[in-house]
Amino acid sequence: MRFKTIAIAITGCMLLGMTGYSQQNQNSSDQEKGESKPADNTGKNSRDRSDQSLTAENQKNSKQDIALTRKIRQTISKTDGLSVNAKNVKIITTDGKVTLRGPVKSADEKEQIAKIAKETEGVTSVENQLEVKEQANREEK
Repeated sequence: MRFKTIAIAITGCMLLGMTGYSQQNQNSSDQEKGESKPADNTGKNSRDRSDQSLTAENQKNSKQDIALTRKIRQTISKTDGLSVNAKNVKIITTDGKVTLRGPVKSADEKEQIAKIAKETEGVTSVENQLEVKEQANREEK
């Protein structure tokens, strides 16, 4: 019985190794042909390379800033009618100053999220950098 378990484990490892090997060979052959594909978020991340853009790394670790971010996130999460993107915007808090970043579905969502942040006790200012993501259907019409 023990031998069968070991044999099954070895076979499984071999199969996984072969799958990984074939994927690795496929990726390297694509690169040789010049068929490399950029990451889907390359364009979005290029704007974050500027020293002027705040990112999640700028979030302060003070108890007050973490608490403010948590309060804002909880209120946004509990708000009905917001899109998934709106509920997952970046909230960066530094010494009571809140920066909101990311895509939202509409101008109404953008204003609603900014209002939530402004009304949170302890927030000294809000910089609303949320971007309204255009609907594909609107562009086709």
